Amino acid sequence: MSQPPDVSISHVRERIVKEYVDSRPLTPSEKEEVHRIARGLNAKESSAEAHLSDETIRARRKRLYKKLGVNSHDEVMVAILEATIARFLKVD
Repeated sequence: MSQPPDVSISHVRERIVKEYVDSRPLTPSEKEEVHRIARGLNAKESSAEAHLSDETIRARRKRLYKKLGVNSHDEVMVAILEATIARFLKVD
């Protein structure tokens, strides 16, 4: 008997974020940062996980926000949600 697909919230979030970042012209490190933002990590937590300085993560986020046309990590999440809804509404 086959196992049901993983429908945990974390799995769904990762899939949605992956679809979002894969459709944007982001570097691999920027894609990783979007995933950390989506998991709710602040800049300090992200820097610890990525083994980078707080300043590096803040600079990376600033460039990322500019690329995505947003001003904060909350707006990144809204952009992901809006893109997901738009994609869903285009499906028949």
